[in-house]
Amino acid sequence: PSCNDTIQLRRGRMQVGTTIKGRYKTLYKVSDDGFSAYFAALDKKSEKIKLIRAFDKTLTFSLQQPEVFLDLARDFSPHGGYCQLPIHESGIDDDFIYQVMPFTQIESVEKLIDSGYIWGPVQALDLIYELMLSLDEAYIATKSGHFSLTPRNIFINEGGFLLYNDFGIAAHLLQDQRFV
Repeated sequence: PSCNDTIQLRRGRMQVGTTIKGRYKTLYKVSDDGFSAYFAALDKKSEKIKLIRAFDKTLTFSLQQPEVFLDLARDFSPHGGYCQLPIHESGIDDDFIYQVMPFTQIESVEKLIDSGYIWGPVQALDLIYELMLSLDEAYIATKSGHFSLTPRNIFINEGGFLLYNDFGIAAHLLQDQRFV
């Protein structure tokens, strides 16, 4: 038997086929950043595909006030720089904290590197430059930083553009005594 047979390391992972709020049905997993998963989901109301981010239930149970996390993520989203994935809706359903974003096919920089992709020097510098410009724009607007930017939560979309998530929330999470 493996360790995972007796110890559930990541409890409460959302699965493909889950429906959120009776409206968004997850169709397939797009990416995973280690503590949340991104899904292509059908919005039954508009009949359009959306990008859904569903955090592990562990996060919901680790926060004193999960609603504060939702408010922070929503409030920072428009000010997180032009590379920030915009959050159009967020909430809690069946103990999953979720975020609804416009659909884009994404892959984390970590996954791209793991699969052997190597950027040329000019392309790599261009991506870093775009990242720095966006983070600078966000800092000017919020006087805050990202604080948890890793290859797991920096994404490249199908158009080759850089995207990230979670601008400004790490510092606030560290103030939550239950989370820490």
